Amino acid sequence: MILALLFLISACGYRLVGEEINLPEGITQLAVAPAKNLTMEAKLEQFFTEALVEALRSDNRIKLVDKKQAQAILFSELIDLKEAPLAFDRFGRVSLIEIRLSLRANLKTIPEQKILWGSGIISASEQYPVGDDFLGNAHLRDKALKQICEKLALVISEQLLSGF
Repeated sequence: MILALLFLISACGYRLVGEEINLPEGITQLAVAPAKNLTMEAKLEQFFTEALVEALRSDNRIKLVDKKQAQAILFSELIDLKEAPLAFDRFGRVSLIEIRLSLRANLKTIPEQKILWGSGIISASEQYPVGDDFLGNAHLRDKALKQICEKLALVISEQLLSGF
């Protein structure tokens, strides 16, 4: 019975998600270039590049290598960072802020620099509370930025590896 069920599932075209690589032109090894930061936010490119490398590494469908061994390079640009107050306390002071990051990424062949894939502009946001503690606010803001970078890195990883 179990064997018949397995046969039917495999015959119907079902597959496990996250096992198939859909990169074009037989790309199996890629490098990740440091993100280009077009915002005024210091360290944002570092947060995002680290999150992207981690997302791709943990996916296990592609081998990350240095630029010399890569068949393609994944480039990204952090293009916009906006903050907006969402809530105020009873004294009219901001108590909750939404922060939104927009970026684009593309995969280029080596050495031709032919674009194989582009993400278009994608965005993600997080909210963080603010209070009277300046250092605490800075910590919460950095945490929100890192969470945004992790979200966007996962989106790019999934689009890149499954979206072709």
